[in-house]
Amino acid sequence: MRREPASPGVRNPVQSRLFPPEPLISHWSRLPDMIIGGLIKALTPMFGAAGAETAALIIVPAALLLMTILMVCKLASSLSDSPWTALAAAITVGLCFPVTIQFYPGRIDHHGLQIVLALATALAIISSDKRPSYALVAGALCGISLWVGIESAPYVAAACIAVSVSWALRHAYATRRLISFAISFACVTSACLYISAPPASWSPVCDAISPVYAVLALAIASAMGIAALIGGVITKKMTHTAAVERPIQVGFARVIIISSLGLLAVGVTVGLFSQCLRGPYSQLDPRLVEVWLSNVTEARPLHIFILKDHTTGLALIMVPILAILGLFFGYPKGPIISKTLNNSTARTLLIFMCVTALTGLIQTRMLLFSGAVGAPLAAAFIARIADAVDSLKHDVTRALARFAVFALLSPMLLPFVIGELFPSEAQKRKDTAKAAKLVSLGANETPISCTDPDAVHSLRALPTGFAITQIDLGAAVLAGTQHSVSTAPYHRNEAGLMAALDVYMATHEADAQQVVMSLNADYVFACKDSSETDLMLKLEPNSLLAQLLEGHTPDWLMAIPTGIDNPILMYEVKKPNQ
Repeated sequence: MRREPASPGVRNPVQSRLFPPEPLISHWSRLPDMIIGGLIKALTPMFGAAGAETAALIIVPAALLLMTILMVCKLASSLSDSPWTALAAAITVGLCFPVTIQFYPGRIDHHGLQIVLALATALAIISSDKRPSYALVAGALCGISLWVGIESAPYVAAACIAVSVSWALRHAYATRRLISFAISFACVTSACLYISAPPASWSPVCDAISPVYAVLALAIASAMGIAALIGGVITKKMTHTAAVERPIQVGFARVIIISSLGLLAVGVTVGLFSQCLRGPYSQLDPRLVEVWLSNVTEARPLHIFILKDHTTGLALIMVPILAILGLFFGYPKGPIISKTLNNSTARTLLIFMCVTALTGLIQTRMLLFSGAVGAPLAAAFIARIADAVDSLKHDVTRALARFAVFALLSPMLLPFVIGELFPSEAQKRKDTAKAAKLVSLGANETPISCTDPDAVHSLRALPTGFAITQIDLGAAVLAGTQHSVSTAPYHRNEAGLMAALDVYMATHEADAQQVVMSLNADYVFACKDSSETDLMLKLEPNSLLAQLLEGHTPDWLMAIPTGIDNPILMYEVKKPNQ
């Protein structure tokens, strides 16, 4: 049940305490770590190690949020010169809590950085209209985005489409921008692959930057270069053979050329790496999908997510809805076809938003990007209505009307109201369970979960060892103690995840004991009350976990007293020589 030994010299992060003895090689990029670690190193002489870490937990998310708001305002201002545009943009993105939650203090994963990179890529493409060198920046940002996380692939695809559409429409410097973007994208993606891992350890994985994405970037860049060459020849022929310029026919021909070559590039990559069509989780055991992956919030399809959580589900799609309204009724004024063809900002943001929103229907995490890139379009809609309100004569009426505009078109008001008036069944059950727990504990007591620092802290008193843990508990134990664990919510640890399921959901104690002994585990930890525990009990009511919760301790385990208030059950494994 052990993994193969790690390849030497791997530059990706490793976790040596997750299902040892072999360290688990993570697919996460080191770039976010460089930002955080660099700041900690710079601040340590002033604040000490602990103070520098605390400061980084606050400064990094805040800085990323500031960059997000500034770029949204910049993009919105290129759509409208209304005095209300900047305020509308800041309010729209600031009150889109599925986006802003990625920037809470302590939130130092890669999602906030990806949002910043998405906005920066869109801004670079738009800026390349006047300064073609920004196409190089856009291509480089796409390569870096793939290194940070493959969740960036949809907006990277949107960037490729946006640059290609601009070329097909024959806008200023179109060919130069297309070629610059292509070269930069291919070169930076290849460089990021080399930085992430030495060539000896490259493998065609689908969940991280790998030869799969380097080949795809090279194929797309080649398609763009060939399209520029063929398109130039065809354009000259069509222009010379006609008495007048035929922009519609030329544009249509360019669309056919670059679309065909782009599809061919994707087809070649799929032919070489067909396993990636099934996604990064396709090989997971069905039991893991049932117990864990299907319950990961951000991995759910939107139609399932919104049934379980009306408020958050509606908040995820409110900004894209407002953005669509902005395309029809917001700034700049004019027919939507004219806007999307002639206004680079509107066109680019529309492409980014549509691509990320469509992928968000499959995995809701992608709607974070559509919310961010759609905010400028939504702000243009709000600004135009606010300008219309300015025509009201009376000061009080005008002030109230302005307040109503910003309040009613806030991306969180409608979801909150609907969520309160029509709560989902899941929310009702959650509220009922919480109320029942408060009653059982007493009015002055607050329940704590297994993953709370206070609960995990109690495990520090035990001698350091290897523990079998449930999935959600494992990450908290890794962060809060020196224990090694079998399990954490990470798909590359499939062997450890399966081992934990084989223990907790075993219907015969001997089967669970065999797994525990084969892993040479020192402890077994279990949560008294969690959604994961509830699901395991529902799927297997006669499991070892159910027996532990009922107070039955097998002969090969020794219960460790924890106190009534501790939500974690702790057991020491009796070794054969004990």
